[in-house]
Amino acid sequence: MKRILPFISKEFIHIYRDLWTLIMVFFLPVFMLVIMGSAITMDVKNIALGFLDLDNSQDSREIRDMMVSSGYFKLKATPADDEELARLIQSGKMKVGVKINHNFSQLLKEGKPSPVQILVDGADSNTANITIGYCESIFQKFTLNRLSSVIKGRGVQKNYPIPPVDPEIRFWFNSDLKSTNFLVPGLIGLIMMITLVPLTSMSVVREKERGTIEGIMVAPVSPLEFIVGKLTPYLFIAYGDLLLVIICGIFLFNVPFRGSYLLLFALSFIFIICALSHGLLISTLANSQRIAWQLSILTSILPSIFLSGFTFPIESMPLFLQAVCALLPVRYYLVILQGIILKGVGFRELLPQTVILSIFALILMRLSVARFKKRIS
Repeated sequence: MKRILPFISKEFIHIYRDLWTLIMVFFLPVFMLVIMGSAITMDVKNIALGFLDLDNSQDSREIRDMMVSSGYFKLKATPADDEELARLIQSGKMKVGVKINHNFSQLLKEGKPSPVQILVDGADSNTANITIGYCESIFQKFTLNRLSSVIKGRGVQKNYPIPPVDPEIRFWFNSDLKSTNFLVPGLIGLIMMITLVPLTSMSVVREKERGTIEGIMVAPVSPLEFIVGKLTPYLFIAYGDLLLVIICGIFLFNVPFRGSYLLLFALSFIFIICALSHGLLISTLANSQRIAWQLSILTSILPSIFLSGFTFPIESMPLFLQAVCALLPVRYYLVILQGIILKGVGFRELLPQTVILSIFALILMRLSVARFKKRIS
């Protein structure tokens, strides 16, 4: 023990002097507990609902109110026609669309089956299946309520008319609800983030540890030129990864590619700049490769897995976590991937995500340059 105690004491002193290690030791477990405890849930809530009511009757409004009051759906729009409803679902603004026909209430009064069309975004097969379960439960409850009112109005009879609701369910973009069709586009974003951020986060740190950073500081290059030179090799790596994953998804998993390859590669460039700038910013903050790796896990890998919408629906998370999700570039990139690969949408539908990613890229690049200037000044 006399020989061991000095080593124990020395290690505690090193940990105490290493501020980043202290932060990781105490903050990372709490962070993971909060994230996993709040975000991991199998319930799907606040599903974006578009309700096309062509009947505009008390019965149709009752169905709408039942869906909204259930807590599972959030009414986002009341489109005027089929084209608007389809456009909202295709753009990703709606996850489910319900269409009530003109004669819905009249068929109910006559005791005939009353068709209701339900359009579901099947890009996320897990959410789609859960959504259909919610819809069927609500329509069954509506039918039972109507049946109960008939019994109360006529007394218990054997031949009372039963007013059934016949939901006609259609899955869009992933008709077979294959989970791989949802997982592969999402994995592209995660792989890009997991690969690029840790790699670039250790780039400048490696220069510090090898003692070559001093030579760079006196070289006749600007900080922006140095950063561009550092990021260019990783840009080629990123496109190589992107191409490899797309090829594997198409030929190994039979994932349909309905959109434009050129558009995907063009918009991916913006996200790649975000990821590379993120990693470079970490490298200017950390003093060792170990700390850079830990920071990359904390700020990119874990949030990308749990808070990007890939693993768990963002709409089901608490509001404070939804605000955190809005600060993750990978969240918007996943919408772009699913939109182009599964839905075949064009640039117009993806313009909001493109603008947000561009803002992130400019901010992260500017912060990286400013931080590097501070390091060499």
